[in-house]
Amino acid sequence: MTAKNKTKIVIKNDGFEGFIRRGREHAKALDKGETLPSEITISFETPTEMMRVFTVKRTELLEKLTQDGQQPISQLATKLKRKRTAVTRDSGMNLHGAWAQPTGKITKIRGLHSRWP
Repeated sequence: MTAKNKTKIVIKNDGFEGFIRRGREHAKALDKGETLPSEITISFETPTEMMRVFTVKRTELLEKLTQDGQQPISQLATKLKRKRTAVTRDSGMNLHGAWAQPTGKITKIRGLHSRWP
């Protein structure tokens, strides 16, 4: 992935109110015909919620996906020296918008909600 087509990821601690405010700002910009920046915003209600989601192991998974891009989950597990089941679980949590598909590969990056199990 080149710098040209990377999507900016913004992590905030502004909860539902921030989500609503950003939605209104985006709507106003679109009404004016402006183009929105290519970014994914992850918003948490509290810092505690954020720390529960972004564990050290999940952060390492995000870094590896950012560096190496799409790859089989078994390959990710080997590179991270983790059990395949653990990597499958973490990738299936919609971490960074990365969804584990039935093929066993991380195939998409898309927006997400902060309400994870």
